[in-house]
Amino acid sequence: FPTRRSSDLGDYFVNVEYTDRSNNKMDSYTSNHQITIDTTPAVLDFAYDKAAQKTTFTVTEHYFRSSDISVVTAAKDITNATVNTNDLDAILKGAEWVKNGDTYTFDYDGYVDAYYDLTISYTDMAMNASDDCKPETFIIDHTKPTAPTITYSTPLKETILEALTLGFYNPSVEVTYTAYDLTSGVDYFTWKYT
Repeated sequence: FPTRRSSDLGDYFVNVEYTDRSNNKMDSYTSNHQITIDTTPAVLDFAYDKAAQKTTFTVTEHYFRSSDISVVTAAKDITNATVNTNDLDAILKGAEWVKNGDTYTFDYDGYVDAYYDLTISYTDMAMNASDDCKPETFIIDHTKPTAPTITYSTPLKETILEALTLGFYNPSVEVTYTAYDLTSGVDYFTWKYT
């Protein structure tokens, strides 16, 4: 029997027709089973929307199954302590992905506050493994910093000068603002005085 090899991605049914040397034509045969050719690994992409505090996972794969995706999550707080998170791997495997041709996307915003490092991979039904997708570390922070505390102090030298001048010396005052944010730290203060 002659063999035919195909590396073209697709679904095929085998159809056979044959005529012997005496010009006798056989009944044509079409297989009942579909044959799938897939030699192409999936392509992965990831996007982080800082303003919306959400991420978008994208898989381009003709024969996509959400059960074929794998995500390893490492989450830490500002002190580098491990943070317990939702099982992102199970969430993605059970998610309802949006299909557009061979591209599937899923938006996720159910993160807890932490610094996240993800490693995303995909192995399709034909065992074609994608390149790992390792996005840059991203921060999810839904919690406001603590309310700032304000303390005032007059340096000792300034206090002595004020006493020696019988109150005619106007001392400087140190103002200290303090606030804490256990996830991403405090970036800056905005303040004014009158």
